[in-house]
Amino acid sequence: MALKQGLNLFLLADLHLGSERHTTAAFHHALVNMRHLDPEAAVVIAGDITDTGEKDQFQDCWKSLDRVPAEQLIVGLGNHDVRGPDPLTWNNDQAADPAYFRQNVLPEYSRHYLRRLKPDQPWQPYFSQRLGDYQFIVLNTEKGLKDCAYLSAAQVRWLDAQLQAGENSGCINIVLSHQPLRDTHWRSNFGGGFGLQDAVVKDVLRRHPNTFIVSGHIHNGFGVAEVIPRSYGTCIDLPAFALSENGRTGSGLGYYCTWTHDAMKFEAWDFAINRPLAAYDFTLKTTTLAAAMPDLSVLHPESAQHALQLLYRSYDTRLFDDPRTDQHTAPPVQPLFGPEVQAQIQELLASAYPRPAQRPPIDLRPYHGYFAQRDEYVAAIERFTENLAGNMRSGQIEAQLTRQFVAARLNVLRPQLARFDDATLKAAMEEAQHVLVGVFPRVDFSRLQALIDEHAAATSAELQLALSAGRYLIKDRAATQPAIDGMIAEIKRLLQEKTN
Repeated sequence: MALKQGLNLFLLADLHLGSERHTTAAFHHALVNMRHLDPEAAVVIAGDITDTGEKDQFQDCWKSLDRVPAEQLIVGLGNHDVRGPDPLTWNNDQAADPAYFRQNVLPEYSRHYLRRLKPDQPWQPYFSQRLGDYQFIVLNTEKGLKDCAYLSAAQVRWLDAQLQAGENSGCINIVLSHQPLRDTHWRSNFGGGFGLQDAVVKDVLRRHPNTFIVSGHIHNGFGVAEVIPRSYGTCIDLPAFALSENGRTGSGLGYYCTWTHDAMKFEAWDFAINRPLAAYDFTLKTTTLAAAMPDLSVLHPESAQHALQLLYRSYDTRLFDDPRTDQHTAPPVQPLFGPEVQAQIQELLASAYPRPAQRPPIDLRPYHGYFAQRDEYVAAIERFTENLAGNMRSGQIEAQLTRQFVAARLNVLRPQLARFDDATLKAAMEEAQHVLVGVFPRVDFSRLQALIDEHAAATSAELQLALSAGRYLIKDRAATQPAIDGMIAEIKRLLQEKTN
């Protein structure tokens, strides 16, 4: 059922507060102009709000945005926010776990933003927010890597569930990510591209193709930043606010958007100088070309063939696949999806409609190789937590108390996994595993119980006393195997004496 709730918003990326080319004062000035243009509009920022992720830069950002209501403000993190100011600590290896993100950035982000937005989950860096007819699904890295993002298996499963929930509720899904997916926009493969989970995320999106993926990171200016259809959704590249490196640059670039349930209008502005840039405006239907393919295939097979070609039309990425040349900033000779091509796409969408489907949760086991060892630790902690709950009352009292203690620690750790580095998660996993396999020696009561049952009807008072002592020993949670074996030996001795 259509919700028919419109949405006005400002859409920005790559503020880089604290950089030499962009001051906090300029951002303040842009915000004043944005508020005059539309004081009720939401503000959505796709990461790199700071230049080096230092506390004073974050504080400038929070103070600047303090007047925007929490429910109207969406702020993602970018690689400049999470990697820290020291180039000697930067690392793009997905198996690495740079400390700056967990020790500095995540506490700052949680304290000043996430707690305002979702106080019940202040340490989970990814989240969704409903604005009008639109559901914004914000992907955030879980490691402070130099250029790429790292998404855990848990975040990818959550993404799939959020996309399905958005479809079920009639929302239009917007995925907000700082890094663009690979092989999409001009320069999208810069710095290694999205990250190792790129292919997995695309497979998730293919299950929900009526999705719009909004990103920044690559600092294209107006005229180079494009809207690109793909088989898994439509990708929208945002210009860098003040640091665009090609095309139409400026000191406060972004979009003022007026969206309805049927159409998404993007008005290009330089907010710092309060100037509209109408040559770069565009409007999209809320159906993606990927989602329209089933209808086109049935109703207009020739159009579907043309649409398929557009979905796989791409730039030559060799320049940006090579670390020696990926810093290249010049624009392409010709944009692939300029106004003429966009008009063709909108014409193809004129008579096609998405067909959302109910799908089971995605099974990530076949994607095991796309995730770092950290995800194995997290998965093991989840399993061990369940196993500990099921074994809390078994074994000796010391073992039970130890299991209760370890389970309590895991229950504190699990809601805030992003706070802890890989080594801490590994230690927690190993501790839980150690407790489950047996911190204390296992005691076998079965032989003693069988002996008691066999001779329960014995008439000898001395033997009955020994059997009673055996029953009490079985109930003793501190009983040891030597004590059990000794009781068995004593009963057998008494039985032997009776026989003699």
